[in-house]
Amino acid sequence: KIGKALTRFNHISSSIQQSSLFDINGSLALYSLSNNIFTNLAFENLLAESINKKEDLNVLLFWISKPCIVFGRHQNAWLECDVKRSREEGINLVRRYSGGGCVYHDQGNLNISFLTNRLKFDRKTNLNIIKSGLEGFI
Repeated sequence: KIGKALTRFNHISSSIQQSSLFDINGSLALYSLSNNIFTNLAFENLLAESINKKEDLNVLLFWISKPCIVFGRHQNAWLECDVKRSREEGINLVRRYSGGGCVYHDQGNLNISFLTNRLKFDRKTNLNIIKSGLEGFI
């Protein structure tokens, strides 16, 4: 299962940006080497769209971005942050397709995306996968 997924995701990751791939307890962990928020969110979106909903595969994506403000799919950037100041300071504004709240990213924080089949969602198992992934990241 992981071998097939690694082949597929190696192709995806090489077409977007270099990343490191690891097998963590039957789950796929990817560590993006890009600090570009647009690249990382495009990669996250591509992975989400590429996962077969019937697959029994978890995908964990880690990335760190240069300073930016990320806002959710249904949020208004002008209500969530100071757009003019962001532009003056060269801070990118980007909408995250998967939604979420408005957050500031910089190279001091680690971003994590966990993609899984909704039908097999298990909080404890998923947290253990994230823990193992973080141990591999450090």
